[in-house]
Amino acid sequence: EALKNITEILLDPIDLTELTASGTVTRAIKLPDTVTNRSGLTIANVKVEFVGLLSRTLNVSDFQLINANVPDGYQIEIVTKRLPVTVRGPSNLVTKLTANDIQVSVDCSGLGMGNTITAAATVKLPYDSVGTVGKYSVSLKLTEIIPDESGDPTGNT
Repeated sequence: EALKNITEILLDPIDLTELTASGTVTRAIKLPDTVTNRSGLTIANVKVEFVGLLSRTLNVSDFQLINANVPDGYQIEIVTKRLPVTVRGPSNLVTKLTANDIQVSVDCSGLGMGNTITAAATVKLPYDSVGTVGKYSVSLKLTEIIPDESGDPTGNT
């Protein structure tokens, strides 16, 4: 009798940005408290297919620093020289993308003197129907600028 009112069975969410390819994902089955699970099955295998979508990895080496409050005589050193960013979307758009089209911004607010931090990176793409796969981070370090022999901190004499 209780099953008559059930029109759907909920599963734990699937984060598509974490999937690099089509495949099967296992998720817990969530049943209402009013229903007894007599089968004993508590998980479901969900087949995920990315039909008509292309994945591609581009190496980004240009990062925008946010909240970069750098004291005089110091500089932020970007330890990460290139960041492989995987994108997924319609093939006609993904094939057009270049690394220069990808904007990566990094929040520097947790950066302290001399320590290296790994900061979360936000990736922005030019097309709404193209997304990133995974999460990204960039390593940063606050270093003192050492002047050259002329006393010029830039090295320009």
